[in-house]
Amino acid sequence: MSLTLLDIAKRSGSDEVVGLIEEVLTVAPEFRTIPVRPITGTSYKATFRTGLPGSGFRGANEGVTPGNSVYDQKSVDCYFLDCQMQVDEAIVKADEGRIGDILTDEGIAALQSSFITVGKQVYDGISADSKGFTGLFANVDSTMVVSAGGSGNTTHTAWAIYENETNGVHFPLGNGGALELGEWIRQQVKDANNKSFMAWVNNLSAWLGLNLTTKYSIGCVKNITAAKPLTDALGNELVSKFPVGRKPTHWFMSRDAKFYLQSSRSATLGQKDSGRGDAFAAIPTALADVPIVETDSIATRAAA
Repeated sequence: MSLTLLDIAKRSGSDEVVGLIEEVLTVAPEFRTIPVRPITGTSYKATFRTGLPGSGFRGANEGVTPGNSVYDQKSVDCYFLDCQMQVDEAIVKADEGRIGDILTDEGIAALQSSFITVGKQVYDGISADSKGFTGLFANVDSTMVVSAGGSGNTTHTAWAIYENETNGVHFPLGNGGALELGEWIRQQVKDANNKSFMAWVNNLSAWLGLNLTTKYSIGCVKNITAAKPLTDALGNELVSKFPVGRKPTHWFMSRDAKFYLQSSRSATLGQKDSGRGDAFAAIPTALADVPIVETDSIATRAAA
């Protein structure tokens, strides 16, 4: 079983962070499923085999062509994720609860903001934030793409991903796997007019990357629209492009793409229809026997 961000927080004994992450994972599906790999430092070399030694049958006193494995290396880098928090002491003192209540709420908000930022980065990469890691759109190989045939400026994309913390898609978490929420401290800060006031400050930080070193770890169905929906045929076509043994572990798709898939399916045989056309296919939970994860992180794009 691969480790998720919540598992990493539990292993590090960060009880406060564990509670906050449990609150936030409902709006960050990427962190709920894509595994996390703690690493020493902020980068590592990924080594993978691109060729095998030759083999074959031979007769007596005959030879075969010798050969050897061919390897390639790629660097996987982590990038510094930082969320700064500042709460005016007047707001904290006006809170009717304990001092920790409002600051804990702010910690939850910081996690939500950070995870939403990372979710968008997973797909859009440096077009979302140039100081972060590259994403799926920039790395998907053309042989791993299927088009639904839709047109316009607001098409959807559904991603099939093979997740694995060694040779598939995963988040490397640098600095020994640290997701750090610091201690709240009271200090003097400046307002927009450079005037001073006292506030409670803190930050949430991590060194985070995305491993996309092998082309057979990601694929997508692009150009999805209401008129040209995601279908079971398209999903199975894409899954067939993944090698045996590397079948995708999850689909990631928007609410609209998921609804279009549902609309493309037939209503259950024998399902009661009141005569108003309300017999409808069940909400899809899988496509080509691969579980579906619904996310708001995938932005619409112009057809390509």
